[in-house]
Amino acid sequence: MERRRGFARWSPPLERPLTVALAYLALAVGAVVIGFGTGLPRRLTLVVSAAFVLVGLGKAGLMLLGIAQRRRAADRLLRTGVSVHPESELLTRRAAELTSVRNRRMLAGSLRSLVREVERPAVVSAVPLNRRGLGPKLPLFRSLVDRVADVERPVAPQGMVLVEDLLTDGFESPLYLGGRSEDVATAIERCLAALDRRGTSERTSARSSEPPIARQRPRARVHSGGGLH
Repeated sequence: MERRRGFARWSPPLERPLTVALAYLALAVGAVVIGFGTGLPRRLTLVVSAAFVLVGLGKAGLMLLGIAQRRRAADRLLRTGVSVHPESELLTRRAAELTSVRNRRMLAGSLRSLVREVERPAVVSAVPLNRRGLGPKLPLFRSLVDRVADVERPVAPQGMVLVEDLLTDGFESPLYLGGRSEDVATAIERCLAALDRRGTSERTSARSSEPPIARQRPRARVHSGGGLH
């Protein structure tokens, strides 16, 4: 438990790959302008400019890789239902991204696409859907779509991670041929239950964020006589 709590409070630095890439692109353009303006050899100017571009792309690529790795790490924690501690930028940013209106609408749209795919006559499809398992459960699946799409009702990050897993993990999701042999209804119901765990998670997080001393004993009171009691 202590290891998980310590990891949850770790905050990654804020990185903006696009900003870095544009900064190096600006340097590359500046090198061209200065080189041509001062009469430097054309080849040298182009080499320096290309070097700036390559370095910028490399740095931006490494940043994107790091962001993806931290996102997967956050998803692993959120998938277990861990409380989102307010001091953890890693978890708070990912939780906000998962539960955002934009992400919910995009995810609901993708889920609706699966519904339409199942409702179509059985034809050769690029998506290897488990039609036999999902077809009879379409009413339950539509309830999941509606729950994700109802942006007026808050959802838990854990539930959103599980819904994304259900939609995108072709090796594990029972929605696809070759996925886990788990019953489709069981997987959908797990997602629905996890989406509604927000209240419990927030109460746990609020308790865990209190200072340890404040939880152990009440604060001393000062009376008009000047004494502490």
